[in-house]
Amino acid sequence: MKKESGMLNYQVSRELKTALELIEEIVQQKDYKVIESQDILLSIVSTIDTGAGHALGRSSITRSKVSKEIAGGERVHTRKPFVSKIDPESFGSRGLIRDEKREYKKTKPVQLAKEKSTGELLKYAGDFPISENVKGIFDFAEEMRLQLSPDGVLDSYWLLIGSVQDEECNAFYIIEKQMLLFDRFFSGEDLVDCFPVRYNLAYEYSDGKAAKELATKQAQSKRFTSKLENPDYSILEDIATDITEQACAGELMAVVGREKEIRQMEIALTRRDKNNVALIGPGGVGKSAIVDGLALKIVNGEVPSLAGKRILQFSLNNLWSVISEDSKNGILRFIDEMKREKNIILFVDEVHMLGNVKSITDAFKPLMARGDFRLIGATTPTEWRLYIASDTALVRRFETISIDEPSVDDAIEIVKTIAPAYETFHQANYSEAALELAVRLAKKYLEGDKLPDSAFTILDNAGALVRIESNHSVEMVSKYQEKLDRLREELKLAQAIAFNEDEVERLRNQMDVLEQSFQKDRNQLSSDNYTLKILPEDIKRAVEQKSGKTVQEYDLYVGDKGMSLENARLLHLKENLNKKVIGQSHAISAVADAVIRSKKGFSNPKKPIGVFLFLGTTGVGKTETAKVLAEELFGSKNDMIRFDMSEYQQEHEVAKLIGSPPGFVGFGMGGQLTNAVQKNPTSVILFDEIEKAHPKIFDILLQVFDDGRLTDSMGMTVDFTKTIIILTSNLGTNAVRKDKAVGFNRVQNPELDAEIIRQKTLEACQEFFRPELLNRIDEVVTFEPFDQEEVLQITRLLVEEEIDHIKEQGYQIRFTEEAIRYLAKVCYDPENGARPIRRGIMRLIQTPLAEKIISGELQKNSQMEVSVSENQLHFEVIG
Repeated sequence: MKKESGMLNYQVSRELKTALELIEEIVQQKDYKVIESQDILLSIVSTIDTGAGHALGRSSITRSKVSKEIAGGERVHTRKPFVSKIDPESFGSRGLIRDEKREYKKTKPVQLAKEKSTGELLKYAGDFPISENVKGIFDFAEEMRLQLSPDGVLDSYWLLIGSVQDEECNAFYIIEKQMLLFDRFFSGEDLVDCFPVRYNLAYEYSDGKAAKELATKQAQSKRFTSKLENPDYSILEDIATDITEQACAGELMAVVGREKEIRQMEIALTRRDKNNVALIGPGGVGKSAIVDGLALKIVNGEVPSLAGKRILQFSLNNLWSVISEDSKNGILRFIDEMKREKNIILFVDEVHMLGNVKSITDAFKPLMARGDFRLIGATTPTEWRLYIASDTALVRRFETISIDEPSVDDAIEIVKTIAPAYETFHQANYSEAALELAVRLAKKYLEGDKLPDSAFTILDNAGALVRIESNHSVEMVSKYQEKLDRLREELKLAQAIAFNEDEVERLRNQMDVLEQSFQKDRNQLSSDNYTLKILPEDIKRAVEQKSGKTVQEYDLYVGDKGMSLENARLLHLKENLNKKVIGQSHAISAVADAVIRSKKGFSNPKKPIGVFLFLGTTGVGKTETAKVLAEELFGSKNDMIRFDMSEYQQEHEVAKLIGSPPGFVGFGMGGQLTNAVQKNPTSVILFDEIEKAHPKIFDILLQVFDDGRLTDSMGMTVDFTKTIIILTSNLGTNAVRKDKAVGFNRVQNPELDAEIIRQKTLEACQEFFRPELLNRIDEVVTFEPFDQEEVLQITRLLVEEEIDHIKEQGYQIRFTEEAIRYLAKVCYDPENGARPIRRGIMRLIQTPLAEKIISGELQKNSQMEVSVSENQLHFEVIG
């Protein structure tokens, strides 16, 4: 009990609170404006579902009887004691006096004494003070609550017990007379024994017992087994979401460019038998959006054959969670519903899960064959193969519709249609060039994702970047959150008020309406003119942030300008490659020609862009050419997928490329080659030192070279048509080294003779590789050895790289021409090509610089010159 501002605040039950609220009206009808015990009694028996009312009702004591007794009572200052007329000394006087007293109490009006006021108010009971007797009754009840149920509330039954234990209060005499009149077992003595203090009785006569029993029955009725007993219960309405209803409410966005697929669905769904559809496509291509598009067309009356149909979406997990308590009868009820409801089309996302629930699948198959209900399922090709394809009977029930990634042009139209929704959200306008660029860059740089989802990701990221940098909040979200926070605060205050469920429910309904309104506004396709603008450079930053790659300058232009830049880049491709790969003009020309043919559509679209075999001695640039080609064509050296074939020398290691077969460790994880290409389908694939691989590897490569695809151990087909495949080999180099000078016409150093190298390597290649492999290679390129001038050019390139690297460390360094020539001369090794130059730079440049930094001779931001003095490199700090 708390005392707040002179008001007694007991923790009462809901029913007792209602009873106390009646007291003010009762007291107003009295001359004595004090709440007395009889007022409490009358309010309790006037309130539905009080424990005290129930206990009194068992003795036929009702509100009208109590009210009549109070109205007929005699107001006295002091109660007159009962005086017997029988001589107490006479025989049998005791029993006679008891009978006389009982008859006196039954016939005489109840004497209602004026109970003294305490001057204190009782919460919920208005502005009238309570009497000392009422205060005592409530204090007794509060003590009983604390002793027997400290976490509970004060029930009216404890007030009843407190009243019958207080022989000074008016309520005691009213209850006593009523018991004498209507309870045939009450003798007129020991009234307190009629209402014993026992915990089980206190529970039986607790306030709100009827409401609790009703709530228990309702909770039991919510159990699935109880729901099944209700003939009006619908499993579909319980677990499904009505997509057509969402379409009517404007909660779905428009669908663009999928007229063909929607038409196919319409035809399949209106068939007599097997009218079920499976939408099969990779994630992000818009399978669920196509179903939304069908719902919109049904609502707009654009599909007369499906007029009046409802599309209900649910997951098999939801179905199973509902019927798991009684799955057998649950499935039967579900089937009965679907057979009865001819205007319902079910949409099951992740429909492959049917393969995991055989009991549901077996029940569905006959119904699907007879056309008893329509079903639209959506899943990916991989999951369809893994879980559904093996069940041929189930597959035959579906009309499979392949949902492919839309073309770039179609994706641009989709993006332009949906872009206003993103503009409204970010309060920024996308330029038309930005929208088109988002699609093209998403297609090229987000290889693992599919259009149009990947393009929307870029648009969203670009909008977020611009908005954050401008310190703009999302106005739509801010207003929604502000209203939601206000409602939550009101809800919190409402919940703090006892017995305020109606207000709590009203506020929760307002929160639901607010959320629905937000979703509707979020999907609006009407935009406005905003201050913030999202331009192509913002799209570029969003792509780089998402992909981790640098977007090439020529990729930033679309339309005719983009095409002209692409042509210019291809025109200068050989020149650019020759600048980075020295001395291999023949190899560069062959690779560049293949790329140009592919880019302009003259190569076979079902094969890789080019398949090359690079032959030659070590260190002549075979691997470097692959790296430069990846950087020049795809934007980064990271777009090269490299496999060291010395790691695949055993037969069982073939599985590492395409994945382990079923039953072996690693099954289901895919292969190193297939996973890498699936993640980055536009790349250079380098098989380094291919001659070291097991011959079984070549059988796999035959399929890739010929068909441009490869199927991994899980049955997933990976596309290689956008890749360049390079094989490198050192075959024949040992024969070159063993070809010593014999006779007058032989050269002394065969490692420098390009013709000898070409002859020996080609001979070794033809002896080692099977003809069917060689015939599938577009060109066998022999890398020529470097002469002294080419070594000097390579040295310059490597020195420039070293200067940039040293600059990143905070030091400035420059080389004289003599120093570069000195490095080229000292490091030149005809047998090992350019590799000794890198080792020479490490030994002759990096080591001395490190020593000078340690000694303190070279400080941060200082400049050093490297020259030649006395036939060795000289290091001098010049600033």
